[in-house]
Amino acid sequence: MPPADLLGIAPELWLLMASMALLAVAPFTRGRREGTTTWGAIASLLIALVLAAPQLGAAPQRIFGGTYALDPLALFVKLFVIAAAILVLLATRERLRGATHAVTVPALVLMSSLGAMALAASVDLVLIALFLQVTAVASYGLVGALKHEPGAQEATLKFFLFAAATGAVMLYGMALLYGLTGTLDTAVMAERLHGSDAAVVLVAGALVLTGFAFKITAVPLHWWAPDAYEGATAPISGFLSVVPKVAALTVLVRVLFTAFAAIPEWPFLVAVVAAVTMSVGNLFALRQASVKRLLAYSTIAQAGYLLMAVAVIRLEPLAVPAFVFYVLAYLAMNLPAFLVVSIVERARGDDRIERFNGLADTAPALAAAMALLLLSLAGVPPLVGFIGKVALFIVAMSGGFTWLVVIAAANTAISIYYYLRIIAAMYFDRSDAPLETRPQAVSTVAAVLLGATATVVIGIFPLVFFGFSIASAPIVVP
Repeated sequence: MPPADLLGIAPELWLLMASMALLAVAPFTRGRREGTTTWGAIASLLIALVLAAPQLGAAPQRIFGGTYALDPLALFVKLFVIAAAILVLLATRERLRGATHAVTVPALVLMSSLGAMALAASVDLVLIALFLQVTAVASYGLVGALKHEPGAQEATLKFFLFAAATGAVMLYGMALLYGLTGTLDTAVMAERLHGSDAAVVLVAGALVLTGFAFKITAVPLHWWAPDAYEGATAPISGFLSVVPKVAALTVLVRVLFTAFAAIPEWPFLVAVVAAVTMSVGNLFALRQASVKRLLAYSTIAQAGYLLMAVAVIRLEPLAVPAFVFYVLAYLAMNLPAFLVVSIVERARGDDRIERFNGLADTAPALAAAMALLLLSLAGVPPLVGFIGKVALFIVAMSGGFTWLVVIAAANTAISIYYYLRIIAAMYFDRSDAPLETRPQAVSTVAAVLLGATATVVIGIFPLVFFGFSIASAPIVVP
């Protein structure tokens, strides 16, 4: 094995060793030493960031026999995952304080982060299946971290059953593709699928896409998400809504860009799934009383918007940069919104919309940040969500899917209503219950304010970040 190959996966190897070490020491850090695993996990992520630095500006390549990609897109996802994991660890330190299994959460966050980083760089079907399961197994533990809370065990069970079923279907599809081509390499597979029975190729592709649809919460395999997000703590819900989803979308971009290039129907099929996903997500969000469930359906709708870029990746050169830019915006506006829910849930007992009443009076900075985040998710100018949606609309229209843009615009208008429900509760309704922010929640509040600031700054100065998105977009396809 060439040493360069091991250096290429140094961040992933480090996170693997760190997560195993934290799992081993976790039982000995309860009580007053409870925060040890959290700070150890954050330090491990920062070291992984340093180990990933040499990949900046390096020539794109494939290592380990062409099964693993080192390219700008993979590096972007690594940086994205590290940033999201650090924000979540800072929030869970306060939210899970004193919980029985809190000390194991940092290790599980590292393991899920490892799976997401490796998944986004995988170009071999076996590795894709492997790292999908690594991410999923860690996610089960994160959802069920607070076993004593209502809904946590039920949410974990539903999550597991859905993941097992869709994973089995996906593996069957991969087996069909291997039988047709004799290879697991997605780039080689693209060449060998030409001339194969079109019906069998389409069925195999649909079975493989089933696994991706589950992971990215695309309709009709989205039903697990609202229950899982509601049963988990809010920071973990935010983590699951961002990190595994973005990793799965990234590897989906790779697979569609290479292996399924021989299926001319897939852009239209992905566009249809995008339209249905954003519509179902937004329509079901209208009737939610729980903010976590509302945001869960919102993330389903956001997956539909991201699929607009995925549908045209072979038709429009700027599709992948638009995808990267919206992923960056998604991190800035979605994860901090869940962190606000965590603060309110901990202070006022639950996450119903009524619990946000009068938040502008008791915590004006937090309310203002939440309003900015929600308005950005709704696509209100000049925030980053608006710029990101415009970029997605432009590439979809350039790719010939004007009808999809019309549906997306209608869904954007629908989404404004349910986001305004929360804003109205914060600013126009009154509550006698004060919001007692614990001293340990300072890091969570800081993460929220950072996200809200990013939604404004990136929205006002988008060209700088579009340049970053273009630099992060290239996909290595030898």
